[in-house]
Amino acid sequence: MKVFIQALSFIVLLSIQPYVEGTDIEDCEVDEDYVCEELDEEEELEEIEEEIEEDEENEEYEDVADESAETLPPENSEHDEGEESNDRNDNAEESNETEDEAPSEEESEQEESALEENDKLPEQREVVEEEVIYETMSVRNSSLSTTHTPIGESPFSAGTLRLETRNTAYFYGILNLVASNEFKIDIQLPAEIPVEQFAQSITSASIQMGSRSRQVSKNDFIIVQDQNKITLNTQYSSNIFEWLLNIIGLFGRDREVTLRIDADLRALNFEDGMLPPHPNKALPFSSTFTLDRGGAPGVAHRTLQTWNSEVVFHDDDDNSLPVENGLPVIELPFNNGGNAFQFLDYVSVRNVFTGEMSDNAQFIATRNDVVEQNHLQKPGDYVLKVGGTDQSGTSLRVKEAIVRVKPGNVYFEHVPRAFNFVDVPVNDQSAIHTRQEEHSHLKVVDESGEVTPTWSVHAALERPLTSTAHSEVVLPEAIVFVNENKEKTVLSSSSILVYRPNHDGIEHPIQWNDDVGVLLQTAPYQRVGQFEGSVRWTLVNAP
Repeated sequence: MKVFIQALSFIVLLSIQPYVEGTDIEDCEVDEDYVCEELDEEEELEEIEEEIEEDEENEEYEDVADESAETLPPENSEHDEGEESNDRNDNAEESNETEDEAPSEEESEQEESALEENDKLPEQREVVEEEVIYETMSVRNSSLSTTHTPIGESPFSAGTLRLETRNTAYFYGILNLVASNEFKIDIQLPAEIPVEQFAQSITSASIQMGSRSRQVSKNDFIIVQDQNKITLNTQYSSNIFEWLLNIIGLFGRDREVTLRIDADLRALNFEDGMLPPHPNKALPFSSTFTLDRGGAPGVAHRTLQTWNSEVVFHDDDDNSLPVENGLPVIELPFNNGGNAFQFLDYVSVRNVFTGEMSDNAQFIATRNDVVEQNHLQKPGDYVLKVGGTDQSGTSLRVKEAIVRVKPGNVYFEHVPRAFNFVDVPVNDQSAIHTRQEEHSHLKVVDESGEVTPTWSVHAALERPLTSTAHSEVVLPEAIVFVNENKEKTVLSSSSILVYRPNHDGIEHPIQWNDDVGVLLQTAPYQRVGQFEGSVRWTLVNAP
């Protein structure tokens, strides 16, 4: 029997050893809160030694009694038995009389003190139980991560957001491995993201507890509107398999609980489809992991980078620009006066909270059609997109503007002041005489930007050749126009077509050969003298 008891104690000690290192446990009583009472090792050994000594004394006493009984004669033996029975009856009567007697004052005091000690035991037991629970159920660590995937060119476009909080908790006491441990996870949102709209934007959510995971419906979250947070209440229950692994030391009692939330921020309809600005350029998030049965909560913080400064477009004098379809319009003259287009002259950075303007930023034109496609000489509307970083290094969201190259005019850049003809002889024959080529050509500048020009040049006789000595002497048919086909037309007060462009471009010089253009025609026996007249040139910008 002694060997059996010692072997049983050894088995129990071996089973409990993985839970409480350095302490031997002889017996474990499980109360309603799964609290185990540990016995001190020295007290246990003392009790075993006392039991062994008592057993040895009893055996020695029995051996001596047997030897004396064998030496006595039978008659004496019967006599002794009778006397012994009488003694027993006398002792029984004395014990009855003792029980009837009132207890002494010392015995009463001992009983009262024992009762008081018993009354104190439950209170002490409750304190021990509370300490065990709070020591063994606690949050080891907590972390929170944010992953923002923008949809668009700007890093701050409202795309998808993943919030993931990881928490490691020490859930169990020694033998309450199969208990259900309730806990909650709070997700605190920044004020710029309304909690109700965020809850509706959740596309998926899941929670993983140890090796097990399950999906979480967005309706499982509790919306705490006055605190702008969402809460998930759930529990972790161990199973018998984990209990056995834990008993033999192959499975620890720390459990990792991970809550993952995916949301589509586009559903929140932020202005311009961008993340909301924040004075500190960071949207603050936090998570709180709280065990229902004790321990300090685990709190983690994380920020999502956003903006508080934006690109602002203005004209080259820092004045505000007209807006069309929500976009500012930068107007440039045709060919920009011969100067290159510098987009930096039209952008600044502005703090959306203070309104402060600054040029202290690194601007980048992510798209500049006017320069990249050489559109300064092609009227129309072109895209300009500018981003960059502000003075703190925070990215500036890309802003878009319209660069409008306005069409110019079609005009004469050069018109000859006079057509000079050399002295011509007069005889009995009509003749056509050439002009001197000096300063005799015209030049048209076309800033309309049209691929197929529609303008043309016309000529008419403003004043016929008239004698400078005698104003009454006029030569009405002396000025003629000869085209490339050698077709002659007498200039009169009615305009005739003299030039039509055959290519696009800006500059169109009009130069005729000696026998083409405006020429002088003399009649037989022409009256001699010095004559002057004038030709009217008309530029018609129409098909």
